[in-house]
Amino acid sequence: MRTWSLWAVALALVLAAGCGKDKAQACSGAQDCGDGEVCEAGACQTPDEMVECNGDPDCDGGFRCVANVCEQIPIVDMGPSNNTPDMSDTEPDMNFDNIPPQIVSVTPADQATDVALDSTVVIVFDEALRASSVNIESIELRDPANGVVQANISYDDATFTVTVAPQSPLRQATPYRVIVTTFVRDAADNGLAEQFVSKFYSAYSEPTGIRAVAERWAPHIYQTLGETTGGGVNVDLPTVVDFDGNLKARDNRTTARISSTRNRAAVYYNVVETKTHYFVLYTMYYPLRLATDPFEHDFTGAVMVVDKATDTLMLVDGVRVQNGTDTNLGFKPNDSVVSGTGQPQQLRDFDPAALEDGTHYPLFVPAGVHEACAFPIDGNPPFCSHEAGKFPGAGVLLKPAAAGQRYSDAVDAVAPLYPDTPYKEMTYALVELPSTLWVRRTDVGSELLWQATQVYTPIGMDRPATTSGGSPIVLPTLLVSDDATNFGKPPFQWLRTSTENNPGQWLVDPAYLLLNRYDFGMPWSQEYCFNVFLDINLRNDAANPECGSDT
Repeated sequence: MRTWSLWAVALALVLAAGCGKDKAQACSGAQDCGDGEVCEAGACQTPDEMVECNGDPDCDGGFRCVANVCEQIPIVDMGPSNNTPDMSDTEPDMNFDNIPPQIVSVTPADQATDVALDSTVVIVFDEALRASSVNIESIELRDPANGVVQANISYDDATFTVTVAPQSPLRQATPYRVIVTTFVRDAADNGLAEQFVSKFYSAYSEPTGIRAVAERWAPHIYQTLGETTGGGVNVDLPTVVDFDGNLKARDNRTTARISSTRNRAAVYYNVVETKTHYFVLYTMYYPLRLATDPFEHDFTGAVMVVDKATDTLMLVDGVRVQNGTDTNLGFKPNDSVVSGTGQPQQLRDFDPAALEDGTHYPLFVPAGVHEACAFPIDGNPPFCSHEAGKFPGAGVLLKPAAAGQRYSDAVDAVAPLYPDTPYKEMTYALVELPSTLWVRRTDVGSELLWQATQVYTPIGMDRPATTSGGSPIVLPTLLVSDDATNFGKPPFQWLRTSTENNPGQWLVDPAYLLLNRYDFGMPWSQEYCFNVFLDINLRNDAANPECGSDT
């Protein structure tokens, strides 16, 4: 703790006043000058006039801004342990305390994950602080939209500890930043040397019933392969964005092409629930698009719309992702009452008996361009890059399981849809979208995941545009890539059209958007029971019996 007695301060001022400045001494910094002097223009000088200032940064080292003028800070050697001047010194040390306070630790730690929603932030400093400098202006907790989280801030002088206690629980699967500004001062009025920023990620606890819905309707993926040797096999196997474990996107093309790389198959999923339907999204990520001269990154996917009352699949709304306008690929069982409204580009029927094991839609994904297609329908496969009735080239059938396999684990099998074509079978893992890509939606930077973010703006009157707590929803745009054309557009941006600038609404607000694209011919609720993007969870809520439960 840095303190001084009035006697020592007076003595310091007397000694400083006696220092002459008839001849300036050359210097390269304040350390070359005498007590009370500053290094200006290569020479030691004692200021004759008070320098006007608006804050401490306007003053030289050893000075502080008081009443809009720079005043010298007198500090003397206070002795080894008793907080009184060291009288054994023939000349007290005229050292200025310009050493800023430092942060010893912060909890949750920087980059901590799965942080409990009832957590408080604890910041420990290396010395006592000026208590009045610890407040909501100097220490902040901010959400993804850069909004200040309302919190109670307290300071313990005995342990040099600041505690930031949010007034409400943290949101699930959300990145937060702890910001300590230079307005935090120590007892000698030194500010923090520079602004301190730490980041952590809150936990996501998915309702048990939600996972069961995703497993029940997970598609069987008929995937053709452009290459089956070396790293080339990774081009057409869906996997996680962070398959190489470095939380960096721009090297995925290089890493995937390494011959020793063997990606495990994985598919992201997310479930949105209304009082009448489930919207089950499945997202496939591929490290490359096109087998020759490839672009880095590619996404595709589809959402299954399930009627809760009858437990039946009503619609599969797939997407062909492009770097510009995306394309809907709509398919429905031929006994479904869903019909087109003229807005969807494509809506075709299929025999519900084709659902494998009763619930698993056979999703066809051609190599290279990775469209979420239907299997051949009456000899006319819409939007699919394969010959009707034929599974061209090498391919695998991927089925959901507890763990995803590598291509080397695939086994020879007989494809139900292509019995005369050699192919292999393997498993893919279902990976939560909220706890992986969504929670890291603000990881923007050339050595991180995303190029930029944008604030979600829906179309439609009175549609939710913020979380239930009123915070703007921030969506990532594209995975980082050095390619001039970037196909790394995640589902947070899908289905931007030339007439509607509403990227992400297909994911965030499917109950509204799909109702406007299709006629479901039956009662339809747009009230959400569970929607992680809008921060809504009414499951197990006695006041909303139409919502599911976890039991």
